[in-house]
Amino acid sequence: MLNAGRGRIERYLFPLLYLVLKRHLEVFRYACRSIVDDDEFTHLTTSLRSIFGVVRQRIDNLRVICRQVHLDFNAHLESFALGMFHDHNIHNFDAGFTYNYGPEPSLFMTWRDSSPSKDEATGYESRDAPKTAKPLLTSHFPGQIDVVDELMEWPCHSFDSHMFTGRMDGFWTGHLWTRKGNALAPSLLFGLTQLKIDFDSSDEQALGGHAITFLDKYAVQGHRRVADGAEEFDVLLRRPKMNGLSIRLIGRYVAKDETLEGNWMIIRRDEVGNSYGDRLFSLQPLQQDQPLPLTLTDQEDASTRTPHVDLESGPVETPGVRKFIFRRTPVEVAGFCRLPEEGMEYNANSRWRFLRDAVLHLVRSQLWSQNKIIAWSADRHKFLDLFTRQRLRRQGFSIPNPLGPEEQLEFYDLRYRLPPSNIKSCIASVIWTLERMPFHYSTYCDGCNQNILDIKFTCLTCLDPDMSNTFDLCVQCMDKRIERSGFVHTTDHTLMKCLRYTQPYSFSRHIREARSMTERLRKALTEASTCHTHDDKLELVETHETSSQMHLQMRCGCCTNLITIPFWACITCAPDTLICDDCETKGASLSSGLPNQPSHRPDHPLLRLHNLLQEQFKPKKIDSTVTIINDLEKSVEKSFMEMDARMAKLEGTVETRLKLFESLLQKIALQLNTAQGDM
Repeated sequence: MLNAGRGRIERYLFPLLYLVLKRHLEVFRYACRSIVDDDEFTHLTTSLRSIFGVVRQRIDNLRVICRQVHLDFNAHLESFALGMFHDHNIHNFDAGFTYNYGPEPSLFMTWRDSSPSKDEATGYESRDAPKTAKPLLTSHFPGQIDVVDELMEWPCHSFDSHMFTGRMDGFWTGHLWTRKGNALAPSLLFGLTQLKIDFDSSDEQALGGHAITFLDKYAVQGHRRVADGAEEFDVLLRRPKMNGLSIRLIGRYVAKDETLEGNWMIIRRDEVGNSYGDRLFSLQPLQQDQPLPLTLTDQEDASTRTPHVDLESGPVETPGVRKFIFRRTPVEVAGFCRLPEEGMEYNANSRWRFLRDAVLHLVRSQLWSQNKIIAWSADRHKFLDLFTRQRLRRQGFSIPNPLGPEEQLEFYDLRYRLPPSNIKSCIASVIWTLERMPFHYSTYCDGCNQNILDIKFTCLTCLDPDMSNTFDLCVQCMDKRIERSGFVHTTDHTLMKCLRYTQPYSFSRHIREARSMTERLRKALTEASTCHTHDDKLELVETHETSSQMHLQMRCGCCTNLITIPFWACITCAPDTLICDDCETKGASLSSGLPNQPSHRPDHPLLRLHNLLQEQFKPKKIDSTVTIINDLEKSVEKSFMEMDARMAKLEGTVETRLKLFESLLQKIALQLNTAQGDM
C-alpha cells in the first residue's frame, strides 16, 4: 500500500527510490560504453541499503502501532493479505459460484516494456492496463496439469461394472520399470501412470490420447498393427514444452488378461525420425551388419541370453530390461496389484490377496475411516520428504540426510501405489519452491564436490592472498581433514559460516573482519581464562573491575549464559554478538534484555571459535612435486593391485580348467580300462 498523505514518509520515499534507481540505470548504461570504477557499484548498494534501512525502521514502528490497535493481530493480517492477493473474487452464491482464488486476479503485477529501445530523454508512458501486465506470483509453469480438467475425466471404476472391453482403446493404469541385475526392487521410471488410448477415426492404424503421472502430462501418438493374430502398438509419449525427450512404448494387447505389455525406451527429439519413423515396432536402430529388424519376440529372447564371459575381464554386466504393463484396474487400488517380477501371478492366491486389500481400501474410503485419513496424510508427507531429498541429491546438492537403502524401498513403494491425483498438486508446489530456492551459486564443497545448498563454511586460513582460491565446505564436511590443490585443511582452522550467497566485493571485507575478530576474541578469552580457576566456564571475578566488564560482554546473546568454547560470533553486528553452540544449533533468537541491543539477523556471517590456539592465517601448502609423486605412487600401487587381482582370477580359472581336464582324463582312462577288461 502507498500511504502518500500529509506527513507520510512514503510521500518522499518513493520519489527518492525512483531517482536512485534512475541513477543506477545511468551508471549501468555508462558502464556499457566506458570503464567504471568498482566504488561506483559499492556506492549504489550503499544508497539502496540506506533507503531500505529507513523502510525497515518504518515497518517496525508500524508493526508496534498495529499490535496496539488490533487485539487479534493475526486474524487482521490474514484478512489484509487475502484482500491484497485476491481482489476480484466471486461470491455470488445465488448464481452457483464459489470462492475462486486463482493467480489471475492477483494485485501484484509486473510491468513489461514492449518497446525494444527506449531512451531516458523520450519520457515514459503509463502502462496500467491489465492487458500489459502479468502476475508476478503464478502457479503456472511448464509441465503443470490442471487436476480438475484432466484427472476428473478419468472414470471412477467399481467392482460391480465389467471392466473388460476386448478393445485396446480406453483407460489404463500401470507402471514402467527397469530390472537390472540383482537389485532389491525394480527401478520405476515414474510412479503409478494413467494412460488413455484413442483410435483415430480417419486412420485405423493411428493412435492418440494422453498419459498422466505425478510429474507431468504426456501426449500419446503412435500406430498399431495386427501380427500373428495379436494386436501390437508402437506409441510415443511426448512431453510438451520441455527438453524434447520422449518415451517410446512397443508392446502388444493381451486380450486374455486384458493387459498392455511390452518394452520401452527414451529417445530424443532428433532421434524420432531415425529410430521411430523408419524403425516402427523395433526398439533397436538398424545396424550395418543387421539388415533385418528385431521383433518383440527376438528382443525378449535377447534380454534373457547368457552374457559372454571373458577370462581376463570377467563377466559382462547384463543391461537392464525395460518393461511396462497396463491393466484395467482402477487407479485407486492399482497399487495393490504387484508387478509380474515381484511375484504377481495370475493365480487364485494373488487374485484373492489383491481383492482383499482393494476391497478393504475402498470400504475405508467410503466410510471416511480415521485410520485411512491418517495413513493417507502420512503417505503424502513421507512422499514429499523423500521426493525433495532425492531431487536435491540428483541435482548435485550436498544434503545432510540422503536416501538410504530402506528409504529407497519406501520411496519405491509410495511411487508405485499412490495415484497421481493425490500428490500432483503437492509435487507442483515442491518443484515451484525448489526452482526458486536460494543456494550458493557455482560454489562446490571441497570435501564431497557437491553443490552447497544452504550453509557454506569458508576456511580463514586455506585461501590465496588475492582470495581467488578459497576453501569452502558443507555442513557434512566441516569437521574433516581435506587436501585440495596444495592446501591442507585441518580441524583446527577457524571457519566462517555464510547462510546466503556473498558477493565478491563484500567477501574480502568479511574475511578481513573475521580474521581481526578472531585474534581479538581469542586474546580476550585468554585473558579471561587466566582470571578464573575453571577453564571451561568463564565466571565473574568481583575483585577485578575490568575482568567483570569483559565477562559481562562474554555472554550469549540468546540465552544470556556465559560463553564456553565452541561458540559463534557475528561479523557484522557492533557491539559483538556472541552465540553459544546450543543456541546456534537450535536457531534461537536474540534476547530482548541485552544492553545496546544489536540489529542481528540470522543471515549475518558468523565466526566459529572452537579453540584458543594462536593462528597465523598462513595456509599450509604441499609441494607440487611431492603431490605428483604421491599421485603416481598411488596410481602404480592401484595398477599392481589390479594386476594381482587379474592374476589371481587367471590362476583360479586355470586351476578350474586343469581340474576339469584331469577329471576328463580319468574318465577316458576308466573307459579304456573297462574296454580292455571286456576284451
